[in-house]
Amino acid sequence: MFENKEIRTEIVDRTDKDYQNRVCPECKSKKRHRLNSYICEISDLGSIHVRKVLRFESVTFKCLNCGAHYLVEIEEAVKGHQYSQDVIEVAMKFMIDENL
Repeated sequence: MFENKEIRTEIVDRTDKDYQNRVCPECKSKKRHRLNSYICEISDLGSIHVRKVLRFESVTFKCLNCGAHYLVEIEEAVKGHQYSQDVIEVAMKFMIDENL
């Protein structure tokens, strides 16, 4: 049915500049200090022969105005999951359609 092709990996890099919450969610101040960060990778919707990976930097900030700690929101990422929101929604739709 499918040709035996090698699966390639496509990596999409995201930074905190690509996302919302660049201001403190508590006081709306733009003055912040970067506390720490780490690189995360989650699987996203690709195709039969393409594995798509979202790579992003998860950064914790401290507001210099009110002292609140916060993360920049990554829309595709669901906290604690290894798959993107799109992958989770497609899987849930298949489960509902198949009555699983």
